[in-house]
Amino acid sequence: MCSWFKTGWSETNEEGAKSPFEAKGPRRFWLPPDKEALLLFLEDEPTGMWEHGFQMNGKWGNFEPCHTKNKISDRCPPCDSGDKMFPSFIGFFSVINMTPWFTKKDNREINFQREVFAARMGSKEKPGILKKLERLKQSEGRLRGCVYKVYRSGKKTESVGDDFKLIEKVDVDKIEAFGREKLAAFVKRINEKLPAKDHVTVDKLWEKNPWRPFNFEKLFETDWKPRSLADLDRLFGVNGSASGGRDKTEESGGGESGSDDDDIPY
Repeated sequence: MCSWFKTGWSETNEEGAKSPFEAKGPRRFWLPPDKEALLLFLEDEPTGMWEHGFQMNGKWGNFEPCHTKNKISDRCPPCDSGDKMFPSFIGFFSVINMTPWFTKKDNREINFQREVFAARMGSKEKPGILKKLERLKQSEGRLRGCVYKVYRSGKKTESVGDDFKLIEKVDVDKIEAFGREKLAAFVKRINEKLPAKDHVTVDKLWEKNPWRPFNFEKLFETDWKPRSLADLDRLFGVNGSASGGRDKTEESGGGESGSDDDDIPY
């Protein structure tokens, strides 16, 4: 069983600071500067780890668990690369992105996608969004079932947004009913634009994106499984293709939701 990641809020009190590493698995939520999105949180507590975010082949949005900080191995090639690849502690949440976007190919509307919200802890001098979420949870009593309007105020703010406004609190026992009601209106709208043979149903969309938390433990054992030291040595060695500098994931993120037409739900 995978045991190197952290569950809950206790770790957030610690002070922290298409390549082989492009994010696999579920889409990570990301906001462009000066944009906002409506998010429904699906759990109260984060599942977290120390993570490197870095550039490879000229692109950001590459991630790897830190081997030493997460106590996976006694050394970490990204840390040892001498390229300022400092890890950050990230708390992961499951969210439903209730903000529509449109496919590039045929302008189809996509909405209500289940995504990963990756919140950086930051430091005592510069707390990150994970600390803000902890305070929101304390003030509201929960995060699960809370719908927030999230806004990103500028290019140098965190890529998941930095301003949160509570819009609605859904009873935790009624999240599925709430979701199916939202999907019913969405299905009716999109079916009006689709030929009969391509019509979708609420059940089909629910199967693709159930409004339930991700199984993060499974993700850490599969899509997010740490690479071997041998693989990391090859990629981060003298002739490797990864490069660091300041970790810019807070600026460039892992890719805008809806930035491509892959993995659309219908």
